[in-house]
Amino acid sequence: MGLKLEIELERLREPAVAAAVARLIEVLGGALPRRRRRRRARRACGRRARRARGRTGAAAGAAAPQGRRAPPGAAPAADPARSARALPRERYLEFVEQLPKRSRDFLDLVRDRKLLKISDAMRELDVDAPKAMGGLTGSIGRWAPLRGVQIPYEATTQEGERAWRWVGGPGADEGDEGDEGGTPAAPASVGPPPAALIAALKEGGHDKSVQFLEMLYTRGALERGEVLQALGLAAPKSIGGVTEPVNRAVRELGIEPAFRAAKDADKKRIWLAPGAAVPAGVTVDD
Repeated sequence: MGLKLEIELERLREPAVAAAVARLIEVLGGALPRRRRRRRARRACGRRARRARGRTGAAAGAAAPQGRRAPPGAAPAADPARSARALPRERYLEFVEQLPKRSRDFLDLVRDRKLLKISDAMRELDVDAPKAMGGLTGSIGRWAPLRGVQIPYEATTQEGERAWRWVGGPGADEGDEGDEGGTPAAPASVGPPPAALIAALKEGGHDKSVQFLEMLYTRGALERGEVLQALGLAAPKSIGGVTEPVNRAVRELGIEPAFRAAKDADKKRIWLAPGAAVPAGVTVDD
């Protein structure tokens, strides 16, 4: 079966007719217009990509973490169900394994020395600047509460230097299994933050203030560098935007102050939870 088409030469001089004949010749010859070929190629690529995702989606979904990816070097949040089943010693060891190497080395030093001055820590860990130590302790202070682990040391001073004293905690010492299914204990005489205060802060959208209080009441004391690290603040003056909503809510609720501001022997700002012991060398503000 054939097709015979006759077109007057005069008509071929018309642009519309010439274009129609050209398209007809392309189609009869098995070729598609360039624009249509590009559209079909894109659709074909899309189909292949969807098929590839379909083949790998189940496996990838099982392996990939949900939500925002954690920054490099950050300890991932614990699986709540798994943490509830783990013994305190297992929780603590898993937490330590997730820390950066220097933070792990710092913990080993404090545990071995029982009282570690900052000059000794810098020499042993090959740290050049004192403020770099805040990065090591910041990793520990930031992730321990999220992993259900009590910080096993407390900040203090020794011979006029900043220092850390090993206090241990559930699962922190070798051979210490703690109470099965137990939760880390808060420092002596320190309970949870007032529920009404936390609710008021959450209602006002002050999430960093809530995080500050929860960390403070877990540890008993917080240093300025640890607060900056844990809350991702760029400058010390930014801390006022965290503590002021707490003080304002305390006044509105008519309750006792939620923390005590103090300074260490180096005149650096620290905060103490109500009922927490005042470390040696620390002066509480009037």
